[in-house]
Amino acid sequence: MRIGVDMLASASKSLYDVAVLVTGDGDLVEAVKAVKDLGKHVELATFPIGRSDELATAADVVTDLSLKELSALFLRA
Repeated sequence: MRIGVDMLASASKSLYDVAVLVTGDGDLVEAVKAVKDLGKHVELATFPIGRSDELATAADVVTDLSLKELSALFLRA
């Protein structure tokens, strides 16, 4: 829940215009709605499986992540 508090506090201080949230946790729905009420844009990046439908509806943009897309970020030994 700390991330929701941080998003809202930073939005209220106009420290950003667009929040990119990487989660599927439905506990953040109210924080996303509050941030949007402050006029900020919220984008959600998440895996489709296990994602909260309510969170996806609350966000302005939803990007579905896949392991293939993320594999470029992993270090290879």
